[in-house]
Amino acid sequence: MTGLDDLRTLSVEEVAEALGVRPEAVRIWAREGKLEAMRWGRRLHFRPEVVRAFQDAQRVQVPDARAFVRRERGVHARS
Repeated sequence: MTGLDDLRTLSVEEVAEALGVRPEAVRIWAREGKLEAMRWGRRLHFRPEVVRAFQDAQRVQVPDARAFVRRERGVHARS
């Protein structure tokens, strides 16, 4: 059985705000197929779980800046 909460979708503007980008970026990603969207009339709608999965896929591991600086300067970490 599907509850009403399962039917909630997000607008382009809501997705853009959640991802910290402009609405046009969200439209481009949807057009390119990078972000799954549903079209109702002229409006795009996004399922929250799809947006979360997209956001998780975009995360990158940021290396420790101190280790990078030590390596660039030729300084070795202490054992």
